[in-house]
Amino acid sequence: MKPTSTRPKFLEAFTLIELLVVISIIAILAAMILSALASVKTKTKVAMAKTEMGKIGMAIQDYETAYSRFPVSSDAIGSSTATGDDFTFGGVFRKPDGNLYNVEASGSYKTNNAEVIAILMDMENYGNGQSTINKGHIKNPKQTPFLNAPMVSDTSSPGVGLTVYIVIFGETPISSPWI
Repeated sequence: MKPTSTRPKFLEAFTLIELLVVISIIAILAAMILSALASVKTKTKVAMAKTEMGKIGMAIQDYETAYSRFPVSSDAIGSSTATGDDFTFGGVFRKPDGNLYNVEASGSYKTNNAEVIAILMDMENYGNGQSTINKGHIKNPKQTPFLNAPMVSDTSSPGVGLTVYIVIFGETPISSPWI
């Protein structure tokens, strides 16, 4: 004889409310993870920018040690001497809100930091064929590359290419002679 069960058999399944609660919890957790990932991505970009700025600073120090002068043009030095102040390299920048602003180079000589990078990388021509102030290695006679930055063909990869792409506190230069 077979034992009989007095308990009725129920199909085991989740109710609609249980499924909705689980889906809601998963959505909340996903939103929290995405915001944390965005924060990590921003911190990574800031850390990379600080590293690149450090490399540029070290390259300038190495150049100054090798030549007992800074990697700038004679025009920048003359402008600084005439004003009795530090020379400020200019440029057009885009703020995080999308608005543009112009940093005016100090003194009578107007330029951006592309000439410093050209000297540090021992470049004689920009990407568009235009001569740099280092033509004929006049500013770097030992032809020493003090800065080894990768050459890139877009504006989103780190390196030197179509534009000098530097992110500092959310600001990016939008024009330079590297084109």
